Amino acid sequence: MIFNVNEPLLGIGIAAKKLGVSPELLRLYEREGLLFIHKTNSGHRLYSERDLEWIQCFREQITENKMNIAGIRLLLALMPCWDINSKCSKKDYLNCVAYKNSKIVC
Repeated sequence: MIFNVNEPLLGIGIAAKKLGVSPELLRLYEREGLLFIHKTNSGHRLYSERDLEWIQCFREQITENKMNIAGIRLLLALMPCWDINSKCSKKDYLNCVAYKNSKIVC
């Protein structure tokens, strides 16, 4: 069996426990536009191992480099949205407000 690090398998409780944060903090990051989380038909959030790596990356910026959420959002706005959200097609990003305005996260 091959393990796919991009497959959303972990519920919010397990993801939070693995990261050492609260589930509410993960919900905050999502509301702030720092995460694109898979949701089931019933609305449950599922995280992949890659999501956890991504969260750990900006958690380090917040805790070690004293960057705030606005700073993380600004860094993300500098990245093309199709690099952040692989679901974006070329048509999507050509019509994307964030693609046209580098101060907005996709």
